[in-house]
Amino acid sequence: MTVEVDEDAAPGTYRLPVTVSYSYIFSINTDPYEYVINRNTETTTEYVTVRVEPSARLAVVNQTGQNLYENADGTVSVTVRNNGSEAASDATLLMEESSPLQPKSNGVSVDRLEPGETAQASFQVGVGEFDAAGDYAATFRLRYEDENGNTMTSAARTGSVVISRAPTYDLSAEATGLYVDSRGTVAVTVTNTGERTVRDARAVLDPLEPFTLVSSTASLGTLSPGESGTARFKLETSDQAIAQTYPLTVTVVHDDAYGNAVESEPQTIGVDVGPESTIQVVDTARVSAGGTETVTYTIRNTGEETLSDAVARINTNSPFDTDDDTTYVGTLAPGEQATASYTVSTDGAATHKTYSLDMTVKYDNALGDTVVTDVARAPITVTAGGSSLPFGLSGTTIAGAMVPLLLGLGVVYRTDLLSGVR
Repeated sequence: MTVEVDEDAAPGTYRLPVTVSYSYIFSINTDPYEYVINRNTETTTEYVTVRVEPSARLAVVNQTGQNLYENADGTVSVTVRNNGSEAASDATLLMEESSPLQPKSNGVSVDRLEPGETAQASFQVGVGEFDAAGDYAATFRLRYEDENGNTMTSAARTGSVVISRAPTYDLSAEATGLYVDSRGTVAVTVTNTGERTVRDARAVLDPLEPFTLVSSTASLGTLSPGESGTARFKLETSDQAIAQTYPLTVTVVHDDAYGNAVESEPQTIGVDVGPESTIQVVDTARVSAGGTETVTYTIRNTGEETLSDAVARINTNSPFDTDDDTTYVGTLAPGEQATASYTVSTDGAATHKTYSLDMTVKYDNALGDTVVTDVARAPITVTAGGSSLPFGLSGTTIAGAMVPLLLGLGVVYRTDLLSGVR
């Protein structure tokens, strides 16, 4: 027999009525061929004595939740009362797991709880994923020693707490100085579109080609609902990249009430990468074979980036040589031109034709980093060299009348060599 006792039953001795029904045989009739059994049925009431012992009985009076939201740790605070007839000694309040709540601190001591007495306890609770914000059950038990020193555990009692969604964010990005084969910055603006203030927020970039992250995490500070913060990142773009819009994956991280990192869902934003900085040499230099001369080039910035503190350099090879291969050209905005001069020596045996020198410009970008442009071609034409005769005689007819003068100057020439020289 199983007896269930009401929770509010007072301790004491109870007589429980028990109804018993039974049947018995009162006669049997027989003849040579068969027999008949006659039965009677009786019902009677008896009494069973049951003793209800004193016990503690847990009741949840009130419960609240603080900072309870998805994927974060918050606090559940509860007020309980001993509604039983016995004191609970060495009492410990337990919180049981109930989706989406997972207690991370448990076994809160409430010492001795007399009948009718209340106690308060708080629990650190992790919140998992759930379908919708709202009220969720929080379940508690009381473990204690009764008056006989036996360890007892109360029946479970349930309250409810409100759980909200995780913070949400809106993201935008703006690139500065982001070009192929160069370093630039991306400013990511994060707006808190949720209903909760987030502390120590920071934006985290995930590495993604064609970028190399010089910095991957930047602080946003504390963001109240509707408030925005900007995080700036330095990125290096590969020389294999092309000028286009690339995606960047950003995660917003903040600290919950217990200092644990809570990550948002990753979001993708687009950033524009400009073409590699380029220059063009717009004219052709001319030199004489066998001479050392100053050549001047006009350089145009054909890229989209301003070249600051720029230095233009030529790279010579046979039949040219130089000890003066760099020229400072200052700042060149897109489309602007500047001149650069170099002293170039040309081999006397150089073929009379147009050659090409390599030219690059080294400059500071918007971040102050040193960058080198792609190689440009600097045309240079070699013409016939001048005579080795002194006094500029090349191209001058030497008449016989001039010879005495030249002899008077102490210069002797063989007339057979001078004849026909112009």
